[in-house]
Amino acid sequence: MSVATAIDWNMALEQVRGDQEFLKEILGDFMKENNDAVERILEGMRTRQFVMVMKAAHQIKGSASYLYCTDIQRCASRLQELGNEGTKCAEEARIGVWTQIENEHQNLGAYVQLLNQAITMQFGAS
Repeated sequence: MSVATAIDWNMALEQVRGDQEFLKEILGDFMKENNDAVERILEGMRTRQFVMVMKAAHQIKGSASYLYCTDIQRCASRLQELGNEGTKCAEEARIGVWTQIENEHQNLGAYVQLLNQAITMQFGAS
């Protein structure tokens, strides 16, 4: 986990056909949408709604995959899986799932911070 691996710049640029300004715009949109989705994950954690966590994580996973933010994508995928698992497990097992969700949520926050630093390094402060 590092700023250098937060995003695969070459693949992300290829995804937008080399248009750096467009990539910068898309990354800005991703960061805003990501913040909104993370808030929904927090709300799901607060209200103990596995489906809310699962849906918000799914949204992050898709966007991160498109932009080659592999660490974020992998973490969001794990959150989505945990949300799905929580909907299916017995009541006594749910405490353990929530603990895992909380841990992955912390990881997601760290990965997002690294991506934000990588964006600032690439494009400068906006």
